[in-house]
Amino acid sequence: MAKYSMGHIRILRDEIRTCRLAVPEGFSAASDEDLCKAYNGIGPDAWCPILRGLVTWLLAFFEAVALIHDFEFGCPGKSYARFTAANLRFAYNAVRRAVIRTPGRHAVKVAACGLLLALLCQLFGYSGYCKV
Repeated sequence: MAKYSMGHIRILRDEIRTCRLAVPEGFSAASDEDLCKAYNGIGPDAWCPILRGLVTWLLAFFEAVALIHDFEFGCPGKSYARFTAANLRFAYNAVRRAVIRTPGRHAVKVAACGLLLALLCQLFGYSGYCKV
C-alpha cells in the first residue's frame, strides 16, 4: 500500500473544505493519521502499489474525492447500500470538484471522467469493498 504523508493528507483535506465536498459521518472528526492509514491513492487495493501510484498521478485531480471514498470504504457496517452510497458520493464530489476547479467546457470532460470512475467502482468494486 502506498504511503502518503500527513502533509499530503492535509492538502487534500483543505481541498475538500474549499470545494465543500460531501463527506460521510465521522470524516470531519477523523485524525490526519487515521486518514493516512485509510488512503491508498486511486485504484483498488488489489492493484500493485506501482500501478496505483501511476493511476493516482494521472488522475491526481480526483485525489481529494478518493480520500473521502477510501475513508468510507474503511468504515464498519458493510452493506451493498453503503457501498452504493459511497460511489454516489464519489460521483457527486467528482462533478462538484470539476465544476468548481475546471475552467469552461473542460469541466464537462473532467466531470465525465469522475462519473466513469464512480461507475467502474460500482460495477467492479464490491468484493474489494467487502475485504477492506
